[in-house]
Amino acid sequence: MITAKTLLLGLIGYPVSHSLSPVMHNAAFKKLGLDYIYLVFPVKSNKDLKRAIEGLRAINFKGANVTIPYKEEVIKYLDEISKEAKLIGAVNTIENIEGKLYGYNTDSFGFIKSLKEEINTSLKDKKVFILGAGGAAKAVAFSLVFEGVSEIIFADKFKEKAVSLSKYMKKKTNGKYLAINLEDVKLGKKINLADLIINATSVGMKEEDPLPIEVKYLRKDQIIYDLVYNPSQTLLLKEGEKLNLKVISGLGMLLYQGAKSFEIWTKVKAPIEVMKRSLIENLD
Repeated sequence: MITAKTLLLGLIGYPVSHSLSPVMHNAAFKKLGLDYIYLVFPVKSNKDLKRAIEGLRAINFKGANVTIPYKEEVIKYLDEISKEAKLIGAVNTIENIEGKLYGYNTDSFGFIKSLKEEINTSLKDKKVFILGAGGAAKAVAFSLVFEGVSEIIFADKFKEKAVSLSKYMKKKTNGKYLAINLEDVKLGKKINLADLIINATSVGMKEEDPLPIEVKYLRKDQIIYDLVYNPSQTLLLKEGEKLNLKVISGLGMLLYQGAKSFEIWTKVKAPIEVMKRSLIENLD
């Protein structure tokens, strides 16, 4: 029951109508008897983002999640950000403490925890190919560097974005990075040589979306991780399964990054199984 004392949380981004974050968090609040509610707030432009963040502060929202395409842009409107968020250069979780907004990044934690649950092998010295060069790609890349991967290749339809992210990673870490665009003649070879392929774009959310990469470049022993979680089986994952590859959806990342955010806001241990069950029941 929503009352005058109910604490408000929400998701800011665009698009957000597909998001399962509300069902996950609201199921957790109900299970633990916490007087919170989580909603979604579509924000269509950077100009609107500024007003949205000012609104969080003005009407005393407890906090919010931030998703595509604002994880980097939102930083300029916050008062403080965590050490990890500062290193990554992206925020996906905001906490409001008496009008002061604090930013965190729980994506890197959610990604690596979900990946380790799915594979039994070490990531050390593995080559990684990441589609996309935005805030999600950045968080994923940092978590992989900390696990000891040997090389990360960023591919984006706008090569300048991939180059910018590659330079940023080189500045912050000692890793090996390469940037290419999706029309590069070396694209197929780079995909084929990778041990882990990650889709960190929104391609795959819509039924009419094309494959983000050509299947002919894949080899038999690769791992494919698609950060898209709804639908549960994107076209990329379906094609990977046909080749008997290990495929992983973004559902685990959503779960664990959400649980971390939940604990930041509530200071209570997240009911993981309840949150996971709510996600599975509401997929597709």
